[in-house]
Amino acid sequence: MIRIVFFDIDGTVLSHRTNAIPSSTLQALQRLKEQGIHTAGCTGRHPRELMKLNVSGFVPDSWIYLNGSLCMKDGSIISEKPLSDDTMHKLYDWLKADPIPVQFMERDYIYDNMVSQRMIEELAAVHTEPDPLEPLERILVHPVDMVIPWAEEAVREQLRTMLDLREMRWGTASDMVRMDSGKDAGVRDILEAYGFGSEEAMCFGDGRNDIAMFRACGTSICMGNGCDEAKEAADEVCEDIDEDGVYHTLKRHGLI
Repeated sequence: MIRIVFFDIDGTVLSHRTNAIPSSTLQALQRLKEQGIHTAGCTGRHPRELMKLNVSGFVPDSWIYLNGSLCMKDGSIISEKPLSDDTMHKLYDWLKADPIPVQFMERDYIYDNMVSQRMIEELAAVHTEPDPLEPLERILVHPVDMVIPWAEEAVREQLRTMLDLREMRWGTASDMVRMDSGKDAGVRDILEAYGFGSEEAMCFGDGRNDIAMFRACGTSICMGNGCDEAKEAADEVCEDIDEDGVYHTLKRHGLI
């Protein structure tokens, strides 16, 4: 029996074609609540980013932010996985020698060391904009949960290897977190907090960073608008987000 459903945000709950949550998805979420089935957001986004997006209608019981590096249940933090001091000192030395734009995600704050035109354009495509600029020295004194380097793939690979981080690639950027983080780790933390087993979890996603979430849940659904890698990894592929994929799938499974 499914007791909790995890939802990626971009391309799964939020359509970037319409910059809105489909009305059918909102209806389905309400019906899940009425059935006593828990919901969870599972995203690479920071809480501050979500406040700027058109997702106020999505109010899940729990959240997995920053690809599993920050997890909350009923408004309280249940797990957090900041990057080590050693990692941040290595990154500081690298960026001093070879500066590239990087977004730094603290628990309660997001900032950049510098901004590029490519970064501005790709963030705009997902209805986001660059963050405030801060001195690089901040990373040595304030804990950071996730970093997003904006550079060519070869440079990102060098950084990932040097820092021993787990990487979720998208566009010309990568979400980088601790090796023991990831959406799968976040799902496990939430399931443990509820006392649920993986077989009692269903999830919806559309991107490569959702594949880890798929493997942590008993039933995984990839949106019809998802990437090929995610479709291959999921148990099922449903309709496009703008063709009411979430609603139709939950109805086919008898959850609503």
